[in-house]
Amino acid sequence: MKENSLVREILAGISDRMTIEENKGVDRGSSRSGKGRRVFVIFVGYSQDIEQTFYTLRQLKRYGYQLMIALSKEVERKLGKEKFQRALYPQVIFTEEEKDRCLEQAASMDILLVLNLNQLTVAKLRAGLQDTMETCFIWQALWEGKPVLAREKDVTLFQGKPSKNDRLLRIAEENLVFLKEAGIRMVEDPCSLKAITEAGIYENFDVGEKGEQELHFSGDLKKRQVITEKDILAMVGKTNRIYLSPNSVVTPLALDTAKQKNIALIRP
Repeated sequence: MKENSLVREILAGISDRMTIEENKGVDRGSSRSGKGRRVFVIFVGYSQDIEQTFYTLRQLKRYGYQLMIALSKEVERKLGKEKFQRALYPQVIFTEEEKDRCLEQAASMDILLVLNLNQLTVAKLRAGLQDTMETCFIWQALWEGKPVLAREKDVTLFQGKPSKNDRLLRIAEENLVFLKEAGIRMVEDPCSLKAITEAGIYENFDVGEKGEQELHFSGDLKKRQVITEKDILAMVGKTNRIYLSPNSVVTPLALDTAKQKNIALIRP
């Protein structure tokens, strides 16, 4: 068992170092360099798929997002702050003891991702109670008009199952209605680039100080399986972001050219 744990630790470390190098490469070549958006992620609870969550968040960093993490008292107690530091290397990690300092950041963030939202937290929000870091921060983000994303299944399911009690089921449904009316957008995966894009965050990204525009491959180009240097050069002066289809393969020379020309290649 100890050997398995050691292997996992080593693999996690390798993954983290690879992520850091990827981030450095993106920062050098991406038009977002130096002006990444601030994404706050608050872990109200945790689930068995937390490693997948870490992986998805690391992908956001590849596109220039700045991650700031907040942990509820329960998450900090059960998982520890160091686990999140090793997995994500965020700009900062806040805990319950640093609640006041965390709340100061609400006005400067671009979006809040709420993970593993539970019924207790929702009940407090409905009652206007702000006695924990998570309730204070969610309330503050909504008050400031910031985009807030959460998972619908976290509110309607318990351990992956809906309630068989009609009254409790209605409470869960009422809680969901309240959250939506309060401005929280319910999505399948709040951490995904797709969810953040659909929330309108990319609208803020798309036009830079010099009016740079993004461009999606369309028509025959979108159907291509291989994107070459020629394709990238054809977009120079027209865009600083190119959205690829999920199945596209980008040649190494095309990647290098995109970095040299400050064109970000974005895959859904």
